[in-house]
Amino acid sequence: MTAQSDLSPSRGLLPLSLASPGQSLRIVEIQQRESVRQRLAALGLSRGASIRILQSNPGSPLIVAVKSDSRLVIGLGTAHHILVTQEQ
Repeated sequence: MTAQSDLSPSRGLLPLSLASPGQSLRIVEIQQRESVRQRLAALGLSRGASIRILQSNPGSPLIVAVKSDSRLVIGLGTAHHILVTQEQ
């Protein structure tokens, strides 16, 4: 797992829960139990996956686009444990 100090702006990492609508991001790490990581991977969310934030409102789940034809709703608790970086 990545230490909190590794979330520095110089590394460009942030929790998915802090992302803004319209951002295109790449998943760097998922800090969850193995069973949760496997379930997310089955939905297309795994290390290296590209996603786009479709909707992000304070206190509400995020809606993300995965691949070109899938949309997923992710609760804030789970989103906070998914570390992402801006897509290049």
